[in-house]
Amino acid sequence: MCFSDVLLEMESNSYVNAYHFSTQQFEELYSGTALQDAVIVGDMLYIAKSSATNPPSALLSVNMTTKETVPVGIDGNVIYSLCAADSTLYGIAVQADEDTKKTVLFSYDTQSMQTRSLLSLADEDTNAIAYVYGTEIYTNIGKDNVFSYNLSDRTTITYTRSASLPVKVSRNANRLVILNRDGSVSWDTADVAAGACRLVSDKRRKLVRILTFCPWSAGKTGHTLHLTLRETLRFLFSVGADSTAAGKRFLIDLYV
Repeated sequence: MCFSDVLLEMESNSYVNAYHFSTQQFEELYSGTALQDAVIVGDMLYIAKSSATNPPSALLSVNMTTKETVPVGIDGNVIYSLCAADSTLYGIAVQADEDTKKTVLFSYDTQSMQTRSLLSLADEDTNAIAYVYGTEIYTNIGKDNVFSYNLSDRTTITYTRSASLPVKVSRNANRLVILNRDGSVSWDTADVAAGACRLVSDKRRKLVRILTFCPWSAGKTGHTLHLTLRETLRFLFSVGADSTAAGKRFLIDLYV
């Protein structure tokens, strides 16, 4: 994972290493056991881990200059899937014991040191993800679908599953891409309210489907088009609000 001019990597759940592009130097930042994830916020390294290992905290902060390590007080047996935006850290915390099973998507303000629970599941979901982009944070807590949580107005949008269970998410200004457990990849427009464009590519790379629609166009007669790979990519990157606003529905099967 890249942070400004630092490439961060975790080795064998035991070492957090950094490669500094500016100096071309490799550095070991932290070593421990049962490490899960790490991100950089400012000059601080935050490490998610199991609370069963020393120090007995599921989240640590490490000063990247002095290497001073401080436990961060967030409840959980294990924390993972860290991401950050500005001075705020986001992640998944799992608490599981004889009396309680809970998975929480949380935020932690690294300046005020305040923690907030954004979403919670009354079960143990060790495969949940968290991914932040702008004012949206994406997660699959509950396993079935990916949905976004708007950090400004606290509204949620569900991206209906079109393939197997989602395992990873990424996006840019216009597109949301979801890696599914069976190896397929689903593409959606980031703004579902404006209409969606979905591309699903299966793991055998034999069939690609693009489905673009407006919420109000359901039930309209569909059109099947067969395009070359170049035509499909041109369609994928050109389709937007103007093309979906007409309320048309396309199902495009591409064999490659």
